[in-house]
Amino acid sequence: MQIHKLEEELGVILFDRSRSPVVPTSHGEELIKQAKIVLKEANTLLDMAQFTESELRGTFRLGVIPTVAPYLLPMFLRTFQQRHPGVELSVEEALTDDLTDKLLRDELDAGLIATPVNEHVLFSKDLYTEPFVGYFSPGYPLLPEGALRAEDLTGSDVWLLQEGHCFRDQAMQICGQVDGKGGQDGQKVSSRRIAFKSGNLET
Repeated sequence: MQIHKLEEELGVILFDRSRSPVVPTSHGEELIKQAKIVLKEANTLLDMAQFTESELRGTFRLGVIPTVAPYLLPMFLRTFQQRHPGVELSVEEALTDDLTDKLLRDELDAGLIATPVNEHVLFSKDLYTEPFVGYFSPGYPLLPEGALRAEDLTGSDVWLLQEGHCFRDQAMQICGQVDGKGGQDGQKVSSRRIAFKSGNLET
């Protein structure tokens, strides 16, 4: 009833009810997009009203990728709560692409994700960098004398995170650069070289 009333007041049809499921019309899509902007600004006003010079208040929505969540969150959660007792911290764990989408939809305030971030509308700041490290059993034939090179992985079995993990994509890119069967631009790795897939690899 409320949607019908709104359509009458605006003089446009917002939803196409002849289809199943119901979908927005072109006018409806534009109004929904604008309504999201209005709601975002309304939430900003609420946050500003709750802000005082001495204390921050409200909810801070933080997203973090699962590969770093167990290590980074304990480093600052207690300190954050002590410094900002009036802030409710909401933490969500998800993959980089999902967190990026939520940031774009204003469903998160910040995210701890792997860079680079392809969305230029998002502000990003590098917190730290870390090298790729190879682990080998003693006597493994590919055990290098010095630094491990991408060429040293040719023909070897590789353990990878499951699809969707950014670290998997980075490893695939490194291996794809030297894989003769890598396909276009050498960005794909033959599945025969993947011995194990997991959502989390710990050493």
